Parts: sequence; C-alpha cells; structure tokens
Amino acid sequence: MSENEITKSKIIAFNLIFFKNSRVKNRLFINKISINDFFNLDDFNLQRLGVREEEYLSMKKYKEIAEKELELAKKNDIDLIYIDDKKYPELLKHIFNPPLYLYKLGELNDLNQMNISVVGTRRPDRYGRYVTTKFIEELIYYGFTIVSGMAIGIDSLSHELAIKNKALTIGVNPAGLLYLYPKSKRNVFKNLIKNGAIISEFPLSIEPKTFLFPIRNRIISGLSKVLLVMRASKRSGTLITARHSIEQGRDVYAVPGNIDDKLSEGCNYLISQGAKPLIDIKDVLLDYGIEYEKKPETDLHLTEKEVKILNLIEINENKSLDYFVESIDFDVSEILSIMMNLMLKGIIIQDSGGYRRIR
Repeated sequence: MSENEITKSKIIAFNLIFFKNSRVKNRLFINKISINDFFNLDDFNLQRLGVREEEYLSMKKYKEIAEKELELAKKNDIDLIYIDDKKYPELLKHIFNPPLYLYKLGELNDLNQMNISVVGTRRPDRYGRYVTTKFIEELIYYGFTIVSGMAIGIDSLSHELAIKNKALTIGVNPAGLLYLYPKSKRNVFKNLIKNGAIISEFPLSIEPKTFLFPIRNRIISGLSKVLLVMRASKRSGTLITARHSIEQGRDVYAVPGNIDDKLSEGCNYLISQGAKPLIDIKDVLLDYGIEYEKKPETDLHLTEKEVKILNLIEINENKSLDYFVESIDFDVSEILSIMMNLMLKGIIIQDSGGYRRIR
C-alpha cells in the first residue's frame, strides 16, 4: 500500500470513527493538525483532543474500517472525491472545517461548475412555484448548475426544473448515499443522478437524522458564490443555510413578499438583515461577471381561442374568472380548460383568486 493510499485510508477511517465527535474534528482543523500526524499522536495528546476510549481502539483498525467503506462504495457505484483532488469544489475548500472528502453518486465527475444554490420552503404556494420556475429557467439559460438540498418543495422543484431543461444539477443529501432522502422523491433522484450528481460528506450507512440537516446545509451554501432563497417562514431551516452563506462570505438573495404572508417572513427578515432582494436576474448575473441578454421567446403555438383570452388581459394584470365569462362568449368549462393550457405554457398563473398574466 502506497503512502498516498495509507493517507486516504486514514482520512476515511477518521470520518467514520469521529462522525459523532465534532469536537475532535474542529480541534484538528483549528490547530492545523494533519490526519497523518493525528494518527501518530501519543495517548496523552489524543486524550487532550477529546478522543474517547472506543474511538482510540477503532483507530488501531483504521485499514480494515476504510477497506469496508471503500468496498461498499464500489458496490454501489459511489465515488470518493478527496479535498486535494482537482474535481473537489474549489469554493468548498475555503469554508470552516471543509469535508476531507465527498461521496458522489452520479454522472457529473467534476463538481467545479458554475454553481448556484437555491433553497426554500417545503410547502411552496403558487407564487413560490412561479418565482422558482422563473428564476431557475433564466439561470439555466446562462449555463448555471443548480445546487439544492433534495427536500420536497422548493428544493426538489429546483432539481426537477434543471432536469426538465437538460441542465446540470447537484443534490446534497442529508445522510449517507445509501439513504437518499426523502424516499418520496426517488424518481427525481434517478434523473438527478443522470443529469448531475448527489453528494454527501456523511458515511455511507448513516441514515437521515434531524441533527444532520443543519450540517448538510453548510455544504449547499459552500458549493456556490450565491444563495437564492425563494420562499421561507421565519423559523425555516432555510434560514440556517442563509446563515451559513453569510458566515462563508457568500451573497444571499431573497424573494421579497407581503409582510403579512408567513412564507415571506423569512425572506423579508433576511432582506432586513442585509440580503439582496431577488427581483431581477440581472443582479445575480453581475455577481458572476455575466452580461445580461434577453432570453429569446419560444414559439408558444397559441390557439385562436387562447389569443382571444390573452387579448383581454395585460401583462401583470389580475382578472377573475367572472371577468372572462362576462367578456367573451365561451362556456365556463371551456374558459377553465384554456386557462389550464395557458398556465402549462407559463403565460398566466393563478393568483389572489384570479388569473395573472406574466408574459
């Protein structure tokens, strides 16, 4: 076994042995003690760093522990990307106590993409889905890789939009990669693996636990220069990700909203604390040094009846169903059918009990 292989075995074993003992991890990072040096310390210094007896005994079997993890990874087509690898995300190297390596499942080999992180509530309303779709599709047009946390709601919608538009996307799992979470999004994850990668810093056999989510969130923010917060309540885990972003020196954008709206509380709070309001994609592009150009409109193939409906409403106007019933000689059921088609084409959205034209 080469010296490089021995070092990697120690890194893997260290991650597994001290997974639940963050005190040791932090002390090594703060004192700039390498993994090799750590394994060569005497009993007194190991105890001083906070190593427990059972952990000390496990350290003696580091090769066996590492080999089992590597075999499990190989069996499940999971790669390990070490911090000194060119494929390891450069931005992530510079956060506090970065992962010494990442587990990766998926076709995307190099995690150094033009990443942008997107997070938000697990229970988005129509407005939340609208703004997420609007900004994600604009970002994809400029070649961004969408990073999110795989959860139901805004996270999974962000991944789905990237997959739908054949863009790269990276999911950060809140557990080991043998336990992709949540299970209800299994089909999304299959496509995510084909269109990008799912990563984690946690050992393969670690199941999802509540305390892992905030730890995972620092990776979501750490992968990108910018974090976009779509919709969030005041007590949302999304705000933990935003705090990580701020601590990491990232720019945070939040979608502003009605002051009486629970799903706007978190975003409005972030803006009051210095986050930038997410109103126009041009601001985000400036942070990446990208010049804005108007996205060409796609051919929407409007029917004659759809055109007649659209002629009754200006862009950003909101009209009730009764307004259309009174203004045009179509049956209610026919109007509803036309409205559904126009929503699918991204021309109108349901808003405040009526229909608002957005393009």
